[in-house]
Amino acid sequence: METHIQEAILGLHAFTGCDVTSAFVQKGKVRPLRILQKHPEFSDTFKELGTSETISAELVNKLEKFVCHLYGKPAYSSTNKLRHDLVRLKYMAKGHSLLSCFDGFDISLLPPCRDALKLHIQRANYQTFIWKQAHLAQPLVPDPQNHGWNRGYEGMLSVEWCKDLVPQQLADVLTQSDTVKEDISESGQQIYDVSDDDDD
Repeated sequence: METHIQEAILGLHAFTGCDVTSAFVQKGKVRPLRILQKHPEFSDTFKELGTSETISAELVNKLEKFVCHLYGKPAYSSTNKLRHDLVRLKYMAKGHSLLSCFDGFDISLLPPCRDALKLHIQRANYQTFIWKQAHLAQPLVPDPQNHGWNRGYEGMLSVEWCKDLVPQQLADVLTQSDTVKEDISESGQQIYDVSDDDDD
């Protein structure tokens, strides 16, 4: 194994999923390793992971770029932009049929948004930080609560989630839309829902 990969393997393993960190759906371990072999510039990125309790903005940007490579879009550097474009492409109407795009979409196959990715990076960095102290008799183990986890009932740890999954403006529009549907339904008018239409 190449030296640059050996030095990066701990960070890569934690970042792509281990016992205490989540994995990217259907990406496995082989694909990330091949990207690392093809793009040695990411070696320094994963080598840096776990060298400190804190994570620099530059490291986050580099790992975000790696995730774009992982999802087959190396021209991108923003996972938010990539998510947007993938969804837009998936739901774009094909031909003259406006309903041609309603064939289902597994959102777990999308890359994480930047906020979720930053929390994932914190957890991967924390785990790598501990691994890199395996040679010490008394390693420094910081409180995981500040590194992508929350401490809840009786000290139990849980994964920290993004605070605002939906922008407030969008939430207001969706809430208003539901209210309009209820008003129409109560007035006796029929509402057509095409979301479960099985016609070919």
